[in-house]
Amino acid sequence: MGNNIFDTLGPEVLQQPVQGASSIFDTLGPEDSQVEEKEKLPTRKFVPQSASELYKIQEWKKTLTENIFDTLGEGREVEQAEQENGFGYSTIMNELGKFEGDITEEQMIANPVIMQGLREIMKSRYSEDTRNNYTMDEKYDNTLDDLGVLDEWQNWNRSLNGGQTVTTANDLAWFVGADEKQKELLGANFEIFERMPNIFTGDVGWNETRDGVYDYLKAGIWDPTTPLSLYVGRIFTVAGAKAGGFGMRQIAKEYAKEAARRGLSQQLIKQNQRKIIQKGFAKAGAFKAATLPAMMATDATIAVAADRGYQKLRVGSGFQDDYSLPQSVGVALSVMVLPALFAGSKGIVSFTKSKLLENTAFEKYLNVFKLHGNKGPEAIEKAVIGEVDLSKVNANLRSVFERFKNNIHEFTPYMQARDEAATLVTKKDIAGNPTMLEDFFEVSLMLDKDGGFVKSMQEAGFVYVPREKDDNISKFLGDALKYLDDGLIKEYKDAFVSQFGKLPDAISKIKTAKDLSAWYINRGRFAGKTLWDRKEAARILNKNSADLTVEDMLGTALNVRDRNKPVASAADRIKYMQSIWKRLVTTHPSTVGLNVKGWAYTAGMNTASDIVLSGLLLGTGKFQKAKGTLLGAARRGVNVMTPQATIEAAENFFKFRPDVAEKLFAERAGGVDSAKILERLNLDPKAKINQLTEKSLSSLQAIVGVKMQDEVTKMLSFYSSFDQNIMSYYGMTHNQFMKQEGAFSKLFSKEFLENVQEPAIERANRETYSTSFANKKGSSVYLYMAKQIEKISNSAGGGMLLPFGRFFNAATATLGDYTGFNALRHLTFRTSKIKNPFDEEGLIHLSKGLVGWGFIYGKLPDGTSNKDRAVEKVRKGIPWNKNQRADGSLTDETYEFPGGYIEILSQAAAHAEIDGTIPKALREEMGKILISQSFRDSGAAYDTLKDLFITYSELDTDKSVKKSLEVLASGFSRIASGASRPLEPLNTVAQFTTGDFSQPDRRQDNKLYNDSIRYVDKLFGLNLDLPKREKTTRGKGNEFVDVGRTIGGVRSSAPLTPSERLLGSVGAQAWEAVRWGGDAEYKNRLDGLVSDILNYEASLYIEDGILDKSLSDREEAVRRVKKLATTRTKEVLASSLEYDDQVLILQSKVTGKNKAYINEALKIAGYTKSIGELIDEEGAKEKLEFILYLIENRDVILFKNLRD
Repeated sequence: MGNNIFDTLGPEVLQQPVQGASSIFDTLGPEDSQVEEKEKLPTRKFVPQSASELYKIQEWKKTLTENIFDTLGEGREVEQAEQENGFGYSTIMNELGKFEGDITEEQMIANPVIMQGLREIMKSRYSEDTRNNYTMDEKYDNTLDDLGVLDEWQNWNRSLNGGQTVTTANDLAWFVGADEKQKELLGANFEIFERMPNIFTGDVGWNETRDGVYDYLKAGIWDPTTPLSLYVGRIFTVAGAKAGGFGMRQIAKEYAKEAARRGLSQQLIKQNQRKIIQKGFAKAGAFKAATLPAMMATDATIAVAADRGYQKLRVGSGFQDDYSLPQSVGVALSVMVLPALFAGSKGIVSFTKSKLLENTAFEKYLNVFKLHGNKGPEAIEKAVIGEVDLSKVNANLRSVFERFKNNIHEFTPYMQARDEAATLVTKKDIAGNPTMLEDFFEVSLMLDKDGGFVKSMQEAGFVYVPREKDDNISKFLGDALKYLDDGLIKEYKDAFVSQFGKLPDAISKIKTAKDLSAWYINRGRFAGKTLWDRKEAARILNKNSADLTVEDMLGTALNVRDRNKPVASAADRIKYMQSIWKRLVTTHPSTVGLNVKGWAYTAGMNTASDIVLSGLLLGTGKFQKAKGTLLGAARRGVNVMTPQATIEAAENFFKFRPDVAEKLFAERAGGVDSAKILERLNLDPKAKINQLTEKSLSSLQAIVGVKMQDEVTKMLSFYSSFDQNIMSYYGMTHNQFMKQEGAFSKLFSKEFLENVQEPAIERANRETYSTSFANKKGSSVYLYMAKQIEKISNSAGGGMLLPFGRFFNAATATLGDYTGFNALRHLTFRTSKIKNPFDEEGLIHLSKGLVGWGFIYGKLPDGTSNKDRAVEKVRKGIPWNKNQRADGSLTDETYEFPGGYIEILSQAAAHAEIDGTIPKALREEMGKILISQSFRDSGAAYDTLKDLFITYSELDTDKSVKKSLEVLASGFSRIASGASRPLEPLNTVAQFTTGDFSQPDRRQDNKLYNDSIRYVDKLFGLNLDLPKREKTTRGKGNEFVDVGRTIGGVRSSAPLTPSERLLGSVGAQAWEAVRWGGDAEYKNRLDGLVSDILNYEASLYIEDGILDKSLSDREEAVRRVKKLATTRTKEVLASSLEYDDQVLILQSKVTGKNKAYINEALKIAGYTKSIGELIDEEGAKEKLEFILYLIENRDVILFKNLRD
């Protein structure tokens, strides 16, 4: 098949060459009869009259070029190459040769040839061919001045030279697939960069040195392998990136020099291209393997020595003339970034220990475990009882016994509740029954609501603290009874005798408080209805009943569960398989990176809202809470800068309270799995297969960094909130609280749990998107929906359809917070109930809403806002999810949350300002990315469900069945590919090894199989033998490879084409350009052909200023371009004389017919194979023509058959 639209057109003989045509589009016709014109829109200046006309022009240019160079002779090869390739290596190197020594920024800017060289280099690296075919690159030829071009160029080279992993990986992938002109320009690029003076020792000013240091440090700090990104993505270390960067540099220079020496002969270049690449990588790889330990060392001296050895190899090979000091500085900086960051962190930690910060909110955290841990059972019991006012307990019980003596009827309802009796239990029912008498003796003593032992202990300061592993509430209460006055025991027995006469033997034997303690503990060993007593005691002591176990209440002596242990059901086993799959899907550096960035963004917004909240609290007179909230927000910043110290403090607390750690880490970030998944699903944790599965998954998560990321982010969030809550509630710092008298018991008190510990756990889970809404209290419709979503996500089978329900709920709640929706909802609800809407909960919602809109409209350091930047993006046609980096490349924010939603809301606000409304496409996109959070994909699930709904609405049974099967197959392939997703990094390594970054069209042949192996096809050499997937807006030879996403979720995007910019101006994405019907092969062929027309037509509209016109005008332009491109592309394909194209056209026509008619025609023709199988056979065209004839003449043929 042809490589582009012009290769496809028919070979009609050129009768007369078109005169004065400098490019193929200079001769295009002036009208477009296919599209209705509007006067206010620009008219197209040139329109091709026919497909054959385009072909004639192309052939004329080709013939003319060949004739010219035939007359020049063989000695003019270099000149011919210059004319074919334009501004290139030789031109740049000739100009560089005019300078002696280093070339400074000032000299570069003053030299138009060098600056043009930089522009050509940047266009080659960052611009798409399709864009330059139709219009000058506005950015590098028009928009950016020389200083701007130089700045972008330096940023890119410093990032690459400093070993920034994302830059290096993406550039290596691009370089492998680059054409000869791009490799040549890259070689020139390195030559220029190495001629620049060293930023420390060269002839440069302070500003240039500062700028260089900033670029190198920025590249290192924001690298996915550095501490501030929590070591995400260890596939490419700094050393590995440096090795790859040096390898690419060597290859590019050798390629350029080889090409120049041989006169840029196209034939010779193609013959030697693979040899040079293999040679360069082998040389770089072999040497770097030996120096890898040095490059990974934190000692810059060792790294520079390794680099010097590498340069000696280059000098010895004749490739490099002399030792390059700037290169060694780059290496030193790259390895110094890591220890420098640690040094800075340690410096802040040291400062927190200084006398200056003593007794302030910013001093180093005390070791809680050292202060309060390592206590034995007796010491803990003594500490707890020491905080109890026993005199108050004794006094309360005396009043209880007096009431018991005078009015026993106050106490008998306890027995009714305990026995769940339908009628009131009377004194007569109890008397004469020794068992009931003992029960009544315990209930009245322990549970009286106005002064029983449990209530009295609570009011006197008692908090339950586990004293050892097997401790429980029942045992501690029993032991606490021994601290009562012995005389009090006699008083209670006397009161009991006054009501019932003779006491049961067991009670009669009780003489002292110790006897009473022993009796109570002994009764706990005989379960029965005493369980109710102990549960009620726990409720009074404010322990969550949902968290209670039999062990909590009765100890382990009578664990009924062990006798009747449930057996795992089929549903439980399906849930476990779902858990395994979810963990595999998220065990990926990309997911880890996205989770870290999502946490950082959310934690940052929460910190900003804390600052706003402190002001609101101050305005309502809550000075202590306002001060604690503000100081807590400031301390949170210190904690992020000293993560190791904060994590150490959290770990020390978890040693003291392991139950808190267990609760915090029960679910991974995003609510992916449970720490006790086997026990929860009634599966045997001792079974070898289960142990092997869990151990393997745990090891895999540890290797990728899933566990580390989850634990680190949660510990930073938890302990920062823990500290802040102490300051807000108690009005003292963390260390002051921990050092105060009685701190041990206070750490287990109800008020501490409710106001410090539990809110800190909740905030940590919210910031890591692992909060469960299943057990939250409330009656709102939103909470009900959240519970249903989580229920489906946790159900057998439902977890495959809606895998990340918790993440979806947490993301939706966060969005509600920062859009102000939750504040408005709270205001409306409280006002309707005639309550103060600005209570503390209302102020929290309000502060978050203000911060959310502040992120959109608030001024940034450069004086602009995100909304202002979005306005510029709309005017330039840049989609919401694309942003430019300092080096000129584009980021892709599609997967980012919540950052991505700030981007899309800013874009919506920009459209509202410019257009007075939000485009329909952008509104749909907003809902799409939110829904897609439950699948953690880019919107594929949303599009699939949307297509299914549209198909069903058409009431076409055949189409509905077909679409349903497609959705089902898509689900199976998603499950299969998800299970192998952890291997994608290795698949990427295999791509580097083979140099094959092509993306096949997986829609063709067996789509289910093709999609299922998408993460392992290159790794296992599964050659799909499929054509490349064409992109409607990209064109041929413009495949963009984004390796950075695999490293740590750092996604990049190809530079925008004109059609993508036109679509972006109306809020639409590239995939919305054109959509075809028919088979996959047919659609892919049309995708490959349409891009030329789309981009040409779009570029004409852009040149005529369409981006500055109204939204309705832009939408109309999009409609016209799409309609014209669709029509013209089909015309081009229809006029093609290529055999394969003609087969595709026939296949499309046949498969568009009624399925029953197709089968009928196949049967009449005697063909046993399907249409898809026929196209690969010899004579496919003729067979398809016959099938089409049979279908189109079906009535005649059938009538003839009936007549015969």
